[in-house]
Amino acid sequence: MTKNLLLIASVLLLFSSCDKKFNTVGATLLPKDQFPSSKATYPITVQHLPTEVVQTSNLIRSTSNNSFSTTLQLGTFQNALYGDTNAAVVAQLVPLSTSNFGAKTVEVEATDFDEDEQVQHVWLEIPFFTNQTDADNDGLIDIYDIDDNDPNSDTDGDGVSDAAERNAGTDPLNPDTDGDGIGDASDTETENPNAARTLYAIDSLFGAREASFRIEVYKINQFLRDLDPDKNFEVAQAYYSNFNIAACKDTALANLTTTLDFNEVVVGEDTRISPRLRIPLDTAYFQTNFIDREGDEILKDVVLFKDFFRGISIETSDFSAPLLMLLDFNAMQLKVSYEYNTDAEGTKATTDFVLNAAGTIKFNAITKTTAADAALAQLYSNQEAPQIALGGGLGSIATLNLFDDGIDQAGLLDELKDKPWLINEASITLFVDEAAVSQYGLDVPNRLFLYNAVANSPLSDYQLDTSATSELSKIIHGGFLIEEEGVRYYKIRITDHVRNIIKNNSDNIRLVLAVTGELSNAKMSLVPDSSIRVPSESVALPKSVVLVGPGTQNPALLEQRLALELYYTEIE
Repeated sequence: MTKNLLLIASVLLLFSSCDKKFNTVGATLLPKDQFPSSKATYPITVQHLPTEVVQTSNLIRSTSNNSFSTTLQLGTFQNALYGDTNAAVVAQLVPLSTSNFGAKTVEVEATDFDEDEQVQHVWLEIPFFTNQTDADNDGLIDIYDIDDNDPNSDTDGDGVSDAAERNAGTDPLNPDTDGDGIGDASDTETENPNAARTLYAIDSLFGAREASFRIEVYKINQFLRDLDPDKNFEVAQAYYSNFNIAACKDTALANLTTTLDFNEVVVGEDTRISPRLRIPLDTAYFQTNFIDREGDEILKDVVLFKDFFRGISIETSDFSAPLLMLLDFNAMQLKVSYEYNTDAEGTKATTDFVLNAAGTIKFNAITKTTAADAALAQLYSNQEAPQIALGGGLGSIATLNLFDDGIDQAGLLDELKDKPWLINEASITLFVDEAAVSQYGLDVPNRLFLYNAVANSPLSDYQLDTSATSELSKIIHGGFLIEEEGVRYYKIRITDHVRNIIKNNSDNIRLVLAVTGELSNAKMSLVPDSSIRVPSESVALPKSVVLVGPGTQNPALLEQRLALELYYTEIE
């Protein structure tokens, strides 16, 4: 067993996270028969729960370095099964510093010289999720590397390997780094004009990256509460996907057509920052309402500031092609760059007044722009569950009842409890319905999450599993997308959960199945009028899948029907 786990961990270390380049886990790494045992199958019944409205405030997901960030959607997403959606963002911003503008207070300026602060430009900056994975360590990240497994590869074909160009300081993407007509292989006096450049791979964009679109930013007039008054101000206020942005828009701050730029941003002469969505805002508004109000209490007290500048809305429209962006809104900043006098002679200096989104209220408003396919409603109402549809965002989850033969669940369990069996493994295997996935053009998630429908918490198998690599966790418990001989499926081990039902008389509670991301945390989001919650990673993940259900009548899929699989040793 130890050897198996070591093998799993070492191989999984090669894999990347759900929104990056991903290789599915080979089935041979997770053998079905880890113990010499017999196999029995038991029925599972399925019911669907559409997530037509869901909590979107403070969604958390893990990133490639195992940190956590607020991930919200912005843009439009096409889904032929669930219907198209458009996602907007509402966010609160607070000052990084409550100091005065310029170098002097207004009181000192009154007796000395007027600094005359003037806004030069205002930027709303929202970073992309990026990675700089360099598998062969040749100095060129994988997305640009012609062979990311060979450090001696020559991406620009100039006769000098990428690793050698890294060591020489030349550009591995340009055969003539300095543009003097002499190739890098022969040039002995090359100077790299891009020596300070950093390359990034951009993650978490779905659709046409080159699309143009209109973006609008408004100041809103609705105060965003931290705590819920209906719950005695003891619980965080929840904000939902059906939030009405139109009803609270106040002052227009930006309205323009743009495209995405994936290059690092160069600010001034020597400051370089990672690629980001960068939106110019109205300078006159910030001159009048911020800079000209220097010394006002609203700029010194965060509580007063939150009531004065209540937040912003960000909306997109008029896409030349569908594009959905998952952006790092926790790192969003609004930068007011202004110029001021440093002396009575009018010598100028420039600095920034920064509003920060870290730790503030942020959420998605998501609207359906086209209806779901009619087949989805039929699937929801079908008690036989020939298929299981799972979708993130405004999609659906499914509840699973184990040992449910539709007639006498208690009798079935009692019969099982009387058997002299030692349960070696209990698992659920969910096969992808490839025909349905192809029909609807679905972007299949790389992991599924199974959890307790009563407590809305992970199963004991999740809690007990401490296996992990640098990017994946809960390896034994599973839920990964596996591909074997052209067949794709997910396998989730629930051995401890089933043992507790059979041997310890634990309640056979309903389980919930949902799409998820890296499964590095189990934060849940509310669904109105339902006792069941959904994983926050599911809300932020625009992926969906159709699985083979327990009631399929398709002759080609009968062997893939959903069932609980028990591997046991009979005790004499």
